[in-house]
Amino acid sequence: MIDALSLYEAGARNIVSVPSGCSNLDWIDHCWNWLERFQTIILFGDNDEPGRKMIREVVRRLDESRCMIVEDYPDRPDGSPCKDANEILIFHGAQTLLDTLSGAQAVPVKGLLQLADVMPYDPTTVPRIKTMIPALDETIGGLAEGAITVFTGRAGSGKSTLTGQLLLNAIEQGYSVCAYSGELTKERFLDWINLQAAGSDYIGLKYDAVRGMRVPCISPMVQQRLSEYYRDRFYLYDNTELFESNQSDAILKVFVTAARRYGCKLFLADNLMTALSDSDEETKAQGKFANALKRFANQYHVHVILVAHPRKVKTGESLGQDDIGGSSATVRLADSAIVVEQPNLRIIKNREGGVRRIIECCYCPDSRRIYQADKGDLNRFSWDKSGITPPNPRADSLPEYAVRMAESAHPF
Repeated sequence: MIDALSLYEAGARNIVSVPSGCSNLDWIDHCWNWLERFQTIILFGDNDEPGRKMIREVVRRLDESRCMIVEDYPDRPDGSPCKDANEILIFHGAQTLLDTLSGAQAVPVKGLLQLADVMPYDPTTVPRIKTMIPALDETIGGLAEGAITVFTGRAGSGKSTLTGQLLLNAIEQGYSVCAYSGELTKERFLDWINLQAAGSDYIGLKYDAVRGMRVPCISPMVQQRLSEYYRDRFYLYDNTELFESNQSDAILKVFVTAARRYGCKLFLADNLMTALSDSDEETKAQGKFANALKRFANQYHVHVILVAHPRKVKTGESLGQDDIGGSSATVRLADSAIVVEQPNLRIIKNREGGVRRIIECCYCPDSRRIYQADKGDLNRFSWDKSGITPPNPRADSLPEYAVRMAESAHPF
């Protein structure tokens, strides 16, 4: 009550005191009808953790839209902050106590903000990861934080190939990445990434007795150098680990940890169907997962690449937004949607600029790289190549591993 009396002495009115300390809130029930008469309630608690805890609970009970809180307390002569209204009156006088009271701030309403307080959007300052496919970067503005890009395409069209390449390009630009691959074991995933990172200059040939032919391979020394290059920058969801939650929740939990603990900025979920295959209500679960990934991207300022299989379409027909498998939320929430077409890229959704286009590309079978046909392979990965002799012969010396030119572009 001494705090209420201090405020009254300073000239404030309509001052009441909680009757039983900060841990007992029975008074809210007893005084409910009376409290409901007031449009504004200023809460002036003790400036310590029990006092702040009480204020948080009272705000929740009395409705944050009408509560204001005193948070800025002046210091005592020894430099420590005053504990309550009475100390402010003793050390600073009535006027300072009134000024402290008048400085009460409205409680921010969760989920509501003032448009005028929003910082103006400048796309040139938003952190973005280059895809190293110039026409793609030009059209969608790179892989921006807080956004989702959906890649789709028929089986074997190069979706996983391209997304692995994007992860490596992010690492080369100084970012850490995290991937979920539902179709490849960790060993096969590493093999794909290693071939992409090594490049044709360091991919040789090894005879496969079962297949009866020579296949692309990289030397143990190159593999070791690549492991050093990935260390602390490339993280992979462990498909062999058993989680109590369902697959999509487990993936999201691991992604959050990778973002918070390791600072990962680019995430790959390949693909939507394998992540949700254990769900009884698959379509509903897909929409929920897409929403969760979008919130995750916004909250942690990261970019998420989501691979989604298309629905079946007639032979010769081009895939559109309605042909992407799963819930409609998948495409609706995406900032960009791209169809990979062995190996051309067709942009079917582009929130950044609205432009849709086809990018003619080439495919390098030995290094599993896709690149813009008229620009060439711009993928340059700075792993340590010192002392390594390039293989002879190279895998791309065989016709089956020679570069495949872009196919004819299909109309939208």
